[in-house]
Amino acid sequence: MMRKRMAMPAIALCLAAATCLVGGGGTAFADEPTTAVPEASAVDAAGALSDAAEASYTVSYEFKSSVTWRTLSQEVKDLLPAAQADVADGTRVVPPAPAATEVRGDGGVWRFQGWDKAEATVDGADVRFVGTWKMEQYKPLFADYHFSPSTKSVAAGHDRLPEEVLDLLPAPIEGLKDGDVVHHPQPARTEVEVDGGKWVFDGWPMGDTSVMKGNLGAYASWTFVEDAPAPATADRVHFAVHLLVDGGRDYPDAAMLGEMKPALVSADGDRVEPSGIRDNGFTFEFTDVPEGEYTLEFSLPEGYRFAAGETTSMGAYLDSGSKVRVKAGNVVNNFYTQLQPVPAPVDPADPTDPAPKGDSGKEAPREAMEGGGDSGQRGPVSQDPSKKSDPASSVKALPRTGDQSGIAALVTAIAGAACTAAAGLALARRAGRDRDLEA
Repeated sequence: MMRKRMAMPAIALCLAAATCLVGGGGTAFADEPTTAVPEASAVDAAGALSDAAEASYTVSYEFKSSVTWRTLSQEVKDLLPAAQADVADGTRVVPPAPAATEVRGDGGVWRFQGWDKAEATVDGADVRFVGTWKMEQYKPLFADYHFSPSTKSVAAGHDRLPEEVLDLLPAPIEGLKDGDVVHHPQPARTEVEVDGGKWVFDGWPMGDTSVMKGNLGAYASWTFVEDAPAPATADRVHFAVHLLVDGGRDYPDAAMLGEMKPALVSADGDRVEPSGIRDNGFTFEFTDVPEGEYTLEFSLPEGYRFAAGETTSMGAYLDSGSKVRVKAGNVVNNFYTQLQPVPAPVDPADPTDPAPKGDSGKEAPREAMEGGGDSGQRGPVSQDPSKKSDPASSVKALPRTGDQSGIAALVTAIAGAACTAAAGLALARRAGRDRDLEA
């Protein structure tokens, strides 16, 4: 650089000398003094050329998000300071603060965290400042919920959820921020019954979820479960009531049937009661009875008891508590029971009672029973020896079956008749022997 500055006056002197020679036509060195270029002017010119030749540098600025996956909003980008060009080497630069350090947008609040360095000095290279922004809180950030039919349900033709299910959607959760873990609430009900079946909640497939990248949407499905097919039923089940009276068949009246209250009881305790009484007046009718095993239960009318036997179809009459099977279809399931009056107790003091009374129930005289032949004495004659005794004549009437006192009276009556007959026979024999002696 110094050599360049020393060469400049020599060139100037040469040019001046040449001018003098051409203009004046004289010699190169005349007597008149010449005007010389001051040394200072030459130095200033050289300095200007030197400054123009020196290099300049640029100071630029950049914004970034505190997390790589989040993009800065345009409102933040608009706050980026403009770059500075032609900055001299050795210049000390302090980055300016953004025009705003908080920016509210759709995602929440961006906050300026500062530059990567507080200042820098230009040292033979461009300078770059990086400012960081962070989304510290999401005002509108929320978790919202959605329900949909399961794939299985859609394939089965159930592609729309009823309003009863949609009404169970949890309310959105607001005021969330990055990193929050959301515990998804369970619906108030997880099963909703509708015609033909029910909708069952399948649960939140992802479980608890962390908030990332804005609002959180949680989805869950519901599956439709069809009702089990209805059991096959019997169209008609008949329960007929027969009466056994005086050895013959009779039928109950409406009052007796009203006391019976029959029912078919299933194994799980369900009771099927009759829908009414048939036109014949003695048959209960059940309708739409599910097929299966049942216990036939009924109450006995007052004054009647169960009477075992066979029906006209050779089936057994059924007592309360009997097990029956109902067959489904358009068939009639017929069941029968037979009742009979309960025998009234015998009153020995009642003269109108049909049981034997008086002497028929007492022991016959010993003389009549033994005949008196062996002792040689004649015992008292209880009847005309010429007449034969009819044992049946001493029995007034048969007592009712099942009455113990009546059975005892019957035995006594038969014994008395036998004794009377034996006594009469003994007297007849004695009378014959007397006739033989007289002859």
